[in-house]
Amino acid sequence: MNNTLLGLQRDFSRYVLAGDIAPMSVQVIGNAAANAEKRLDVYSQAYRLRLLEVLGNDLPGLRLLAGHENFEQLCLAYIEATPSAHYNVRWYGDQFPEFVKNSVWSQQPGLSEMAAIEWCMTLAFDAADDALVDAEQMASIAGELWPAMQFRLHGSLQRLPLQWNINEIRRAIDREEMPPELQKFDTPQQWISWRKDRNVRHRLLEHDEAVALSAVENGSNFAEVCELLCEWHDVDAVAMRAATLLQRWVEDQWISRLQISNETDPTV
Repeated sequence: MNNTLLGLQRDFSRYVLAGDIAPMSVQVIGNAAANAEKRLDVYSQAYRLRLLEVLGNDLPGLRLLAGHENFEQLCLAYIEATPSAHYNVRWYGDQFPEFVKNSVWSQQPGLSEMAAIEWCMTLAFDAADDALVDAEQMASIAGELWPAMQFRLHGSLQRLPLQWNINEIRRAIDREEMPPELQKFDTPQQWISWRKDRNVRHRLLEHDEAVALSAVENGSNFAEVCELLCEWHDVDAVAMRAATLLQRWVEDQWISRLQISNETDPTV
């Protein structure tokens, strides 16, 4: 028996997380209504039920796809395999998408993708605040400087490749509408989630937009993005397409900083 507070806490933690009841059972007094094991079981079950509640709140799309009973079994399996390692329960689901991907539930179409996008949505919501470039700031950049413009993307942006129409299903859940049937894309699609005005939004990216966004993320300037877009658009239309994408990104609050590539200090 541990006679110190620290020892008692360690024994209790081992019991709740791993079911090691022997050290704790001799430290809890039972009565006619409930013996020591039953009293301890209250805490063991409360730990699991609380984490089950947290996962259920964070993963409504996964609950829908898996079905209520399967979802509960999946979450309980995750709880047993992944003891909580955070003081803040908000971070408890950080390994959940990978767990689904590597479990028997990965054989059910769409589950691992839904788990992944729902975790990305929580990351988008909790991303740190940052400066935002607005339309007025963009308009202040002289036209001759546009080819050399580089951009830094806002930290809330989260991207994933999808093989299933998970985006449409998750959007229907957000709107409390009847979700569409699960369908597989002919070719994988790029999905993005971000935070705008304290709300999390998400959509699929058009193919040329996804390529342009990756180029921006890797440091390409406006002229280099235009060059990439020539694969999809006529030369005369490329600059307009790039400007249209940039305008949308600014309106959606994806751009946190811009600078001219031959300058060391940010313009905005």
